[in-house]
Amino acid sequence: SIIRAGVADDAEDEYVWALCHAYETDTFIKNLIEKLESDGKIENTAVIFYTDHYDHYLTGDGLLEKYKGTSDGNLMSKVPFVIYSKGLVPTTVDKVTASYDILPTVANLFGLDTDGRYYIGNDAFSSGGGYVIFSDRSWYDGQYYSAKDNVPGEFLAERSREIDERLNV
Repeated sequence: SIIRAGVADDAEDEYVWALCHAYETDTFIKNLIEKLESDGKIENTAVIFYTDHYDHYLTGDGLLEKYKGTSDGNLMSKVPFVIYSKGLVPTTVDKVTASYDILPTVANLFGLDTDGRYYIGNDAFSSGGGYVIFSDRSWYDGQYYSAKDNVPGEFLAERSREIDERLNV
C-alpha cells in the first residue's frame, strides 16, 4: 500500500504504524508553525516539544527492543526535547537531559531572573547536569549505572549522594 512506500517490504506492521504516527505529528507541527506565521504570531512564540514516553505503537517487547536498541525499561524512554523559536540559532545539545532540565533551560533562553538553587534540574546549555535519574536511583550519562551495581569509586559515590539529595527534594 501507499503507507509502505519507502519502507522495507519485511517491516513489521507496528513499525509502519509508528512511522505513520510520527508523520502525523510532524504534519501537526508543520501546520502549527504555518498558522503562527500566517497569524503574525511566530515572532513572539517559542514552541517546546517534549514527550514523556517512547512510541507506544511498538507494543511487542521484542519489536520495541529491536528499534530502541535496549531491553532496559529505563533506557527505552529516550525521547527528543526540541525548542523552536524563529530567529533562535539552531543548536544541538548532545549531553543527556531529563524532563526536570526543561524549566531551567527555558528560563535561561528567556533571560528570566531566577534563582537556580530551587531547580532540581540544570540548564541544558550549562556545564551542570548531563545525566538522567531514574526512580530506582539508577542513572545514565551516556553509560548506565544501576543502583544495584554498587560500583566503588569517589565519582560514583559523589553522584549517588547527589542523586539521593535530588530525589529527596
